[in-house]
Amino acid sequence: MTGTWDEYVQSIEDPLYKKAKGYYHRGQLRIEMAPVGHDHASDNSILADDLGRKRILYEDLEIPEYWVTERQQAEVTAFSINNNGSRRIRESKVLPGFSMALLAEALQRNLAGNQSQVVTWLLAQFQTSS
Repeated sequence: MTGTWDEYVQSIEDPLYKKAKGYYHRGQLRIEMAPVGHDHASDNSILADDLGRKRILYEDLEIPEYWVTERQQAEVTAFSINNNGSRRIRESKVLPGFSMALLAEALQRNLAGNQSQVVTWLLAQFQTSS
């Protein structure tokens, strides 16, 4: 939403937003809460914003890499950002050798099983690739 820097600071200092993340850029402020429940995770408008407006913000801020995960579908869309633009990538440029397919597989395993088992499996994948 449109707002001033002072309005942004006042908003994120509100105890209600203690666990929120926010950003302010070019007169636009945004406060995001962690996803809660299936309804939030399957909200296509959030995904569209992640792939649209937020991606443009990260291009403007020259964030080197940006990943969008669709947890319920165990899908990952990743972008490398350079020269105020972005392009899709299948392997991280920031974490050389880390593939988005590996992250997608970890998400898939997490949907089907125990999170600690997934972490153990993922660490084993890192050890075998180094």
